[in-house]
Amino acid sequence: NIEIQEGHSVIGGGAAPEEKIPTYLLAVTSHNFSVNEMEKRLREFAVPVLARIEQNKLLFDLRTVFPEQEELIVSALAEIISQPEKKTQ
Repeated sequence: NIEIQEGHSVIGGGAAPEEKIPTYLLAVTSHNFSVNEMEKRLREFAVPVLARIEQNKLLFDLRTVFPEQEELIVSALAEIISQPEKKTQ
């Protein structure tokens, strides 16, 4: 499942470590994979794709995604979803 939701980005550190600005988030969940597994697989791509996890959702801060990066994210998510789930023992 993919949805767009309102959220916040935490900016900087130093003088304003708690300062937040509004943004939109691409929130991804899957019935086949945990968000931790999806996040791990995204980091393993030749060009790592970074996201954060909050409230059991994989989040992409659209404020930080350049238009030329959108296809990379879509392709990475499509590839992950098409793979079988790894069984952990």
